[in-house]
Parts: sequence; structure tokens; C-alpha cells
Amino acid sequence: MKKSKLAERRRASVVVSKMMLTLNRAMMKGYVRRDNIGNIYPEIIVAAAIRAHDARRRGPISIKRIVKRTGLPRTSVNRFLKLLVEYEVVAKSDDGYVACDGFLQARKDAVYFRHMIAAIRAAASLLRDYK
Repeated sequence: MKKSKLAERRRASVVVSKMMLTLNRAMMKGYVRRDNIGNIYPEIIVAAAIRAHDARRRGPISIKRIVKRTGLPRTSVNRFLKLLVEYEVVAKSDDGYVACDGFLQARKDAVYFRHMIAAIRAAASLLRDYK
């Protein structure tokens, strides 16, 4: 890699790293289980897959589709879904799972979410010209 390309890649890597640190710390504040991020990150990924599916207005998402979207093993997805339902992050329906807006409603004024949005906007601005 040429020096200028390496320097550009290094700058982009720093921007993404800072954003990820902000996002992960914020998720730890907003999630009901505040274990080590490594322990709860897969649950957050499953919840994100369900929320993203809901945004497409396709109805409930099946476990099979969650497994495909996340790349996580089915047994793990089942375990995470049980916890997410218990904490009312998602709800079980006849055809799969849907996100619970009550979880968001309870955190609608959370400062950590504004920090997440600010970190993403800052990263987007700094990476706009990255090729």
C-alpha cells in the first residue's frame, strides 16, 4: 500500500474506531442487561435484525431469516430471542418476531441515543470523501 493510501486508510480506521467505541458504550447504557459488551452484543445484533426487518413492513421475521441475516447459529438465536422477549425488546408473534416499540418509548429521551447519532454523523462527514 502506498504511503498516501496507508495514511488515508489509517485516518479512516481511526474515524470508524471512534464511532464504534461511542456506539458500543452507548448500547451498554441503553440495554437492560449491562454485562460485558461481548456477552450481549449478539443479542443486540438479533434485535437489530428484527428492527431492520420491521422497517421494511414485511410482518414478523422468522428464526430462519434471523439466522440468515445475522450469521449466528440457530441455537444461539433461539437463546437470544428468549432473553429479548423476556426484556420486552421484541415480541413473539404467530409467524415470528417483531420489535417492541415500548422498549424505545421508555428510552425516547435518552442522551446516549443522541450520542450515537452524533458519532454516526461525525463519521459520515469525515468519511464522505474516502474511496
